[in-house]
Amino acid sequence: MIFLVLACFPSIRESRHFGTKPKIKIEITPETALIRQKVLDSLDFINYITIVEIEFGIKTSDEDIQKHQLGIIGNVVKYLK
Repeated sequence: MIFLVLACFPSIRESRHFGTKPKIKIEITPETALIRQKVLDSLDFINYITIVEIEFGIKTSDEDIQKHQLGIIGNVVKYLK
């Protein structure tokens, strides 16, 4: 499941940086906090959540994002299960 969640990253990075693939200088693990560890900025994070929603056929509310701390990769995986 984590691989499916991480598969959403290229779409965000390519669209945000006009087709380039900037190198993320942090190892992505289930404990990675996307915004706090500066993997994504806030706009990228919203795009990431939108892509996850589309790919997995779900809808998340702002309350779910906060309650389940969906800024952490492992929490996104748990949320999708």
